[in-house]
Amino acid sequence: MDFYKSAPQRLAFQKIPKLDPPTPLDLKDPALPVDSADGGCDTPDRFYKAWTRQHAGIEIGARMKCLLIRDPTDSMYDPNDAPHVSHDRGTALIVEHIEKYRAPTLVSADLLKALH
Repeated sequence: MDFYKSAPQRLAFQKIPKLDPPTPLDLKDPALPVDSADGGCDTPDRFYKAWTRQHAGIEIGARMKCLLIRDPTDSMYDPNDAPHVSHDRGTALIVEHIEKYRAPTLVSADLLKALH
């Protein structure tokens, strides 16, 4: 994304010498629990790329452990697509998927409590 072209973290990664990647492991990347093949837009508009950056209040740190904060999370999911559940349930399925395969989660109140 053009917004990050001068970010120190991006520039630092660009300076890392390129290496041949290791032989891929035979790991399965589980399918998402919702169909978001069309970008997940549930409006009649045509498909377009809506995002150019993350929220301006979120800083990208040099290194940190990734966590998902559940309560402000939303998904790009259209209830007209599989598994044909409400938008809120589709978001819950995505959160469960992230918890199972990607990263731990917490709610914002727990994060604020830990930061004080």
